This record gives sequence, C-alpha cells and structure tokens, in this order.
Amino acid sequence: MTPLLILVGPTGSGKTATAIELCHQLNGEIISADSMQIYKGCDIVTAKATPEEQQAAPHHLIDICDPRETYSAARWAQDAQAAIDDILARGKVPIIAGGTGFYINALLHPETLAATPPNAELRAELEAQAQEHGNQWLHDKLKSLDAHAATRLHPNDLHRVMRAIEIALSGQHSEPLPPRGHPPLVRGL
Repeated sequence: MTPLLILVGPTGSGKTATAIELCHQLNGEIISADSMQIYKGCDIVTAKATPEEQQAAPHHLIDICDPRETYSAARWAQDAQAAIDDILARGKVPIIAGGTGFYINALLHPETLAATPPNAELRAELEAQAQEHGNQWLHDKLKSLDAHAATRLHPNDLHRVMRAIEIALSGQHSEPLPPRGHPPLVRGL
C-alpha cells in the first residue's frame, strides 16, 4: 500500500502554496478536500486556488457541481478515490489538500459513513419540528434514537442532527470514530 499525503489546516494557512510546491518536487497532483470549493462560482468565499495556482499544478475536485446540487462526504470520498486511482495509474503522487476534516475522514474511514440515502420528506418534517419546538427539542429526539450520535453533535448543528435522526430511523446507529494514532493508509493503493 502507498501512503497518502494529506495537508490539512484552516483557511489561509498556506495549504495551496505548500501543495503546489510538493507537486513540483514529487510529480504530484492536488485533490481539493474543501467542502465549498467543489461548487462553481464560490471562488472568493472559499479561498479557492486561483486560476494561476490551478495552472501551476493539476487540481481535482474544484468547481465540479452547481451550488444548488446536493453533494455529500460519501460522494466526495468516491470522487477522491477515483482521482487518487487515476493519479496513481499515471505514475504521479496524489496530494490531498483542504480543511474539511469530515471529507478526509470519509475517505480514510468509509465504514463510518451511513449507507442511508437522504430523505427529503423526512428532512422537511424535521425542519418544521425544529422551527416549531426548537433545536434542543430535535436534539432530544435524536438522543432518544441514538444517544451516541447525540453526544457528539451540538443541538445547533441542525443539519447534522437531522441527518443523524434520518440514519437512526433507518435502523442504523452511529459508531464511534476510529481511534487516533498513526495515519491510516488509503484503501486500494
């Protein structure tokens, strides 16, 4: 297995410049792990790599979908794995660079992702309940369905609370994240 090079950090910490330099040194290509850079037209608010930076080194998973499109961590992990496989097949080094830890975790630990597809009708109902009763009420509902998920989610993280309820109502329950330690290797390398 080949280890995967991953650069993470907050916006403005120099990930793009470092990744470009590594691309030149290692014959690499960059895979963006930013949950907002996937959207077309969100250039300024995301600190997206400039056209010049994108010309300086090949970039993947930037500007791949419309802002009105639903895009999940599971889909990003699949797209990133396809990019990794393609980059490796061409004898180059994949370099993941970004600040969305949930995306990176989805790639490194796909077993932590729920197989439950989104349910728009249920989400609309949950949003209405949150509006009527408040976020804490919805969080308490999650606690009764999946106590583990409730302990790791803040009541105001409404999107994730609703997703956790969706997963729990499907019969799945969240599992603890894998223990931290040595960086794992990406599957299939």
